[in-house]
Amino acid sequence: MKLKNPFEGMKAIEYIFWIFPIIAIVVAFVLTKQKDCLSLATSIVGITSVIFVAKGHNFGQIIALAYAVTYGILAYITHYYGELIISALLYMPIAVFAIISWIRHPYKNTSEVEVVKIGSKQIIEMVIVAIGATIASFFILRALNTPNLIVSTISITASSAAGYLVIRR
Repeated sequence: MKLKNPFEGMKAIEYIFWIFPIIAIVVAFVLTKQKDCLSLATSIVGITSVIFVAKGHNFGQIIALAYAVTYGILAYITHYYGELIISALLYMPIAVFAIISWIRHPYKNTSEVEVVKIGSKQIIEMVIVAIGATIASFFILRALNTPNLIVSTISITASSAAGYLVIRR
Protein backbone atom coordinates (compact mmCIF):
# COMPACT_ATOMS: atom_id res chain seq x y z
CA MET A 1 0.00 0.00 0.00
CA LYS A 2 1.38 3.36 -1.01
CA LEU A 3 1.19 5.99 1.68
CA LYS A 4 1.02 9.25 -0.20
CA ASN A 5 -0.04 12.75 0.75
CA PRO A 6 -3.41 12.13 2.46
CA PHE A 7 -4.72 15.56 1.44
CA GLU A 8 -4.06 14.88 -2.24
CA GLY A 9 -7.31 14.31 -4.06
CA MET A 10 -9.56 15.57 -1.26
CA LYS A 11 -12.79 17.04 -2.54
CA ALA A 12 -14.22 20.38 -1.43
CA ILE A 13 -17.01 18.66 0.52
CA GLU A 14 -14.44 16.58 2.41
CA TYR A 15 -12.58 19.74 3.37
CA ILE A 16 -15.87 21.23 4.56
CA PHE A 17 -16.61 18.15 6.68
CA TRP A 18 -13.13 18.45 8.14
CA ILE A 19 -12.71 22.24 8.53
CA PHE A 20 -16.10 23.18 10.01
CA PRO A 21 -15.86 20.79 12.98
CA ILE A 22 -12.33 22.05 13.62
CA ILE A 23 -13.61 25.64 13.58
CA ALA A 24 -16.37 24.66 16.02
CA ILE A 25 -13.82 22.95 18.29
CA VAL A 26 -11.52 25.98 18.25
CA VAL A 27 -14.41 28.39 18.89
CA ALA A 28 -15.57 26.27 21.84
CA PHE A 29 -12.00 26.23 23.14
CA VAL A 30 -11.71 30.01 22.87
CA LEU A 31 -15.07 30.58 24.59
CA THR A 32 -14.41 28.33 27.59
CA LYS A 33 -12.72 29.63 30.71
CA GLN A 34 -10.47 26.64 31.21
CA LYS A 35 -7.88 26.27 28.49
CA ASP A 36 -6.74 22.70 28.05
CA CYS A 37 -4.51 22.48 25.00
CA LEU A 38 -4.33 18.68 25.17
CA SER A 39 -8.13 18.47 24.90
CA LEU A 40 -8.03 20.85 21.94
CA ALA A 41 -5.31 18.86 20.19
CA THR A 42 -7.02 15.53 20.93
CA SER A 43 -10.30 16.80 19.50
CA ILE A 44 -8.65 18.04 16.32
CA VAL A 45 -6.73 14.78 15.90
CA GLY A 46 -9.96 12.85 16.47
CA ILE A 47 -11.96 14.67 13.79
CA THR A 48 -9.03 14.39 11.39
CA SER A 49 -8.90 10.63 11.89
CA VAL A 50 -12.64 10.33 11.25
CA ILE A 51 -12.32 12.10 7.88
CA PHE A 52 -9.51 9.88 6.63
CA VAL A 53 -10.92 6.63 8.02
CA ALA A 54 -14.19 7.43 6.26
CA LYS A 55 -12.22 7.83 3.03
CA GLY A 56 -10.65 4.39 3.57
CA HIS A 57 -7.21 6.00 3.80
CA ASN A 58 -4.75 4.21 6.10
CA PHE A 59 -3.42 7.59 7.25
CA GLY A 60 -6.72 7.85 9.14
CA GLN A 61 -5.89 4.73 11.15
CA ILE A 62 -2.45 6.10 12.00
CA ILE A 63 -4.11 9.29 13.21
CA ALA A 64 -6.73 7.20 15.07
CA LEU A 65 -3.89 5.52 16.95
CA ALA A 66 -2.49 8.94 17.83
CA TYR A 67 -5.97 9.97 18.97
CA ALA A 68 -6.30 6.88 21.17
CA VAL A 69 -2.93 7.63 22.79
CA THR A 70 -3.67 11.32 23.41
CA TYR A 71 -7.17 10.48 24.63
CA GLY A 72 -5.68 7.92 27.01
CA ILE A 73 -3.24 10.51 28.34
CA LEU A 74 -6.07 13.02 28.75
CA ALA A 75 -8.19 10.43 30.57
CA TYR A 76 -5.29 9.69 32.92
CA ILE A 77 -4.68 13.36 33.66
CA THR A 78 -8.38 13.98 34.39
CA HIS A 79 -8.66 10.77 36.46
CA TYR A 80 -11.15 9.14 34.10
CA TYR A 81 -9.52 5.76 34.60
CA GLY A 82 -12.36 3.84 32.97
CA GLU A 83 -11.85 5.86 29.79
CA LEU A 84 -8.11 5.28 30.04
CA ILE A 85 -8.58 1.51 30.30
CA ILE A 86 -11.08 1.44 27.43
CA SER A 87 -8.74 3.55 25.30
CA ALA A 88 -5.80 1.24 26.04
CA LEU A 89 -7.71 -2.03 25.74
CA LEU A 90 -10.14 -1.20 22.93
CA TYR A 91 -9.32 1.88 20.86
CA MET A 92 -5.55 1.44 20.59
CA PRO A 93 -5.71 -2.24 19.59
CA ILE A 94 -8.47 -1.51 17.05
CA ALA A 95 -6.28 1.14 15.43
CA VAL A 96 -3.22 -1.14 15.39
CA PHE A 97 -5.12 -4.11 13.93
CA ALA A 98 -6.80 -1.84 11.39
CA ILE A 99 -3.45 -0.41 10.28
CA ILE A 100 -2.10 -3.92 9.75
CA SER A 101 -5.25 -5.15 8.02
CA TRP A 102 -5.50 -2.10 5.80
CA ILE A 103 -1.83 -2.32 4.78
CA ARG A 104 -2.39 -5.95 3.78
CA HIS A 105 -5.50 -5.15 1.70
CA PRO A 106 -4.91 -2.09 -0.46
CA TYR A 107 -7.39 -1.14 -3.13
CA LYS A 108 -5.65 -1.59 -6.48
CA ASN A 109 -2.24 -0.65 -5.04
CA THR A 110 -3.44 2.76 -3.79
CA SER A 111 -3.34 4.37 -0.36
CA GLU A 112 -6.96 3.36 0.20
CA VAL A 113 -8.17 0.04 1.55
CA GLU A 114 -10.29 -2.40 -0.40
CA VAL A 115 -13.87 -2.85 0.72
CA VAL A 116 -14.97 -6.41 1.36
CA LYS A 117 -18.42 -7.77 1.97
CA ILE A 118 -18.94 -9.55 5.23
CA GLY A 119 -20.94 -12.71 5.54
CA SER A 120 -22.74 -14.47 8.34
CA LYS A 121 -19.46 -15.81 9.81
CA GLN A 122 -18.09 -12.28 10.21
CA ILE A 123 -21.38 -11.06 11.66
CA ILE A 124 -21.22 -13.83 14.27
CA GLU A 125 -17.59 -12.91 15.02
CA MET A 126 -18.60 -9.26 15.40
CA VAL A 127 -21.40 -10.15 17.81
CA ILE A 128 -19.04 -12.31 19.88
CA VAL A 129 -16.45 -9.50 20.00
CA ALA A 130 -19.14 -6.97 20.97
CA ILE A 131 -20.54 -9.23 23.70
CA GLY A 132 -17.06 -9.89 25.10
CA ALA A 133 -16.17 -6.20 25.08
CA THR A 134 -19.52 -5.32 26.64
CA ILE A 135 -19.18 -7.79 29.50
CA ALA A 136 -15.54 -6.88 30.20
CA SER A 137 -16.16 -3.15 30.03
CA PHE A 138 -19.24 -3.37 32.25
CA PHE A 139 -17.25 -4.93 35.08
CA ILE A 140 -14.25 -2.63 34.59
CA LEU A 141 -16.41 0.48 34.50
CA ARG A 142 -18.55 -0.70 37.43
CA ALA A 143 -15.42 -1.35 39.53
CA LEU A 144 -14.35 2.21 38.77
CA ASN A 145 -17.73 3.63 39.86
CA THR A 146 -18.42 5.04 36.42
CA PRO A 147 -21.40 7.38 36.33
CA ASN A 148 -23.99 6.43 33.70
CA LEU A 149 -22.68 2.87 33.66
CA ILE A 150 -25.32 1.54 31.26
CA VAL A 151 -24.82 4.36 28.75
CA SER A 152 -21.05 3.93 28.91
CA THR A 153 -21.36 0.17 28.46
CA ILE A 154 -23.66 0.56 25.46
CA SER A 155 -21.14 3.01 24.00
CA ILE A 156 -18.43 0.36 24.31
CA THR A 157 -20.69 -2.20 22.63
CA ALA A 158 -21.19 0.11 19.66
CA SER A 159 -17.50 1.04 19.56
CA SER A 160 -16.33 -2.57 19.60
CA ALA A 161 -18.73 -3.55 16.79
CA ALA A 162 -17.68 -0.50 14.78
CA GLY A 163 -14.03 -1.32 15.42
CA TYR A 164 -14.53 -4.85 14.17
CA LEU A 165 -16.10 -3.52 10.98
CA VAL A 166 -13.27 -1.01 10.49
CA ILE A 167 -10.68 -3.77 10.80
CA ARG A 168 -12.63 -6.00 8.41
CA ARG A 169 -13.28 -3.23 5.91
